[in-house]
Amino acid sequence: LVELVRVVGLVVIIHAFQMVQVADLTRKLNFKVQFGVTLPAAVLSGVVAISMAMLGFGIWSLVAQMLVSSMAVVALYWKFNDWRPTKEFSRESFHDLFGFGSKIFLSGLIDTIFTNLYVLVIGKLFSATVVGYYYFADQIQQLAVSQLAGAIQQVTYPALATLQDDDISLKTFYRRIIQIVTYIVFPCMIGLAVMAEPLFHVMLKEDWLPAVPFLQLLCFVGLLYPLNSINVNILKVKGRSDLFLYLVIIKEIMMMTILFLSIPYGIFGILTGQIVYSILAYIPSSYLSFKLIGYSVIEQLLDFMPTFVIAMFMGLFVYMIGLLLPFDWLAFLFIGVSAGFIFYVVANHLLKIQSQLFFWQIIKGQYALYREQKS
Repeated sequence: LVELVRVVGLVVIIHAFQMVQVADLTRKLNFKVQFGVTLPAAVLSGVVAISMAMLGFGIWSLVAQMLVSSMAVVALYWKFNDWRPTKEFSRESFHDLFGFGSKIFLSGLIDTIFTNLYVLVIGKLFSATVVGYYYFADQIQQLAVSQLAGAIQQVTYPALATLQDDDISLKTFYRRIIQIVTYIVFPCMIGLAVMAEPLFHVMLKEDWLPAVPFLQLLCFVGLLYPLNSINVNILKVKGRSDLFLYLVIIKEIMMMTILFLSIPYGIFGILTGQIVYSILAYIPSSYLSFKLIGYSVIEQLLDFMPTFVIAMFMGLFVYMIGLLLPFDWLAFLFIGVSAGFIFYVVANHLLKIQSQLFFWQIIKGQYALYREQKS
């Protein structure tokens, strides 16, 4: 891995040249340009990676994908955004930004180190094969939950920052966000846990089947990740990067304690410990949310628990389909996803769950806006 790490490390340097461009566009709530940049970069880098893989370059195909993606994103940002650096320097701006941003940076650094502690510990205690199963399953879970949570944080943070002095409006907005996010994340995670085996049979070689239980457990880890992210976002909106740093330190101490307590129980003990940690980590983040804007844990539970219960019944329904009907894997994947989607939407509609109403209001509003712009 040594040579791979050295080459992939170039991505960090390349990535630095897009940070201010992204911050400038985000501050302006201009996500149209950001989408117009990331989509073609993803397509281009994907084509390069697949082409190199077919030509026999192996793991270097993924390295090329990361490098091409980073370079394409930087080039497109500088082409389509008009921000350019100047020779001016403001001590006052630096002082204000450093006071807030340094704590956010330190929090991110600590979180990155401790989040990757799982891979390091598993790599130290278990075989490379087990590490591969864990990392692969974690990447699939992260693809679904972390990308969604990160996108929501990026979109909502600049908008909510304008409401930072209006706690009533801030709380109302955050309640809507939590309801909409959980409406999407809960069925995705539970559905992915139920459909993991047919998905692996259809999409991958049989060598990867032992990673199925890894992914299933990690899906339950991901259920509360968006809730933790949204609650933590409140601290940044309110300008309390000091509390943000303290919270990260508390959570990482909890994580490290649970990790080392779970090591004697093997790899699945470690994964179960991650589920326990995700639940316990929600407590301090939701408590700080209550202290800052009055959004209590009980209110949060009442806002997302109906969606969670329906998603669990949806997962049970799809699981029963797999037991009762003798489908092949591809048929079960198609019918299971379709049946689960219909069950979830109909159940939310019949029970008049607010989360679904808010979600479809957004979809209808965006469609009406698109038609108005087009006309």
